[in-house]
This record gives sequence, structure tokens and C-alpha cells, in this order.
Amino acid sequence: MECIGNPTGGNLIGNALWTGTPLLPFLQRAGVKPEAVQFMMHGADYYETTLPVAELQCPDVRLVYRMNQAPLKKEHGFPVRIIIPGYFGQKQPKWLVKLEAITQEKYGYWERQGWSNTATIPTHALTRQVQKHRVWNGDRQVTLTRSGEAG
Repeated sequence: MECIGNPTGGNLIGNALWTGTPLLPFLQRAGVKPEAVQFMMHGADYYETTLPVAELQCPDVRLVYRMNQAPLKKEHGFPVRIIIPGYFGQKQPKWLVKLEAITQEKYGYWERQGWSNTATIPTHALTRQVQKHRVWNGDRQVTLTRSGEAG
């Protein structure tokens, strides 16, 4: 988890083991209408932000209720928060109380203050691009000898 305002080498970044459930089955059961373009995510603190519908329908988006094998603490979003890999914390509200499918693009709190509306972490965005494209066709094979040299 990284704050969008974190400077290079800054300390506004953390690492945690999140435990939760995939969001996608809930969205599938709810039946997102085709005219929906974004989800507005609402926190109990009245914070709100948006992302395109397709981004929240990724299978790795989670509704989480545990952090580092312990129940979420209030300051980290108890009882539930959303984790969306590849995005700065600005796009991952704590204390999630509502997901709203909307038909027109809107800006959330920080976006209205001039912060990025996409808020993707650049290194994660590159990884996601690679993951979406097949980079190996099975025609090539690399073997390593015991000495570690490629053959």
C-alpha cells in the first residue's frame, strides 16, 4: 500500500498480508448493468473515489477484513476495506460502506482537489500490462545446466 504523495524513497508505503474475499462474485450476483462506466466507492468517513467498472471486476480485487493475520483495526479500515492491486491508497477506501455503479464519470474527493484520477502505481501498471498479454508461445525453451548457464 502506497500513498500517492509518497516521494521516491519516502516512508508513506507499507507491506501487509491482506485476507479477504474476491469482490467479483458479489458483482456478478448483483448484475452490473452494461451502461455502468464507473464504481463510486464510499467510506463511512464520507470519503469517496471512483474507478472504471472493469478495474473492480478484476479477480484480484478483494474485500478485506484481516491484515497480517489479525482482524482489521479501526485505523486500517475495520470492519472492511477494499484492496485493488496496482493503485495508490487513494483508490482503496477504508471503512467501505457502499459500492455504487454509476453511468457518468465522476471524480472522488482527492481527484476534485487535483490529484490523479487514475492513481495507478507506475511499476504495477507495467506488470499488469505484461500480465494481460501473452508473452510466451511455447515454441521456445530455455534450459539451465547445473553450472547455471543457459542452454
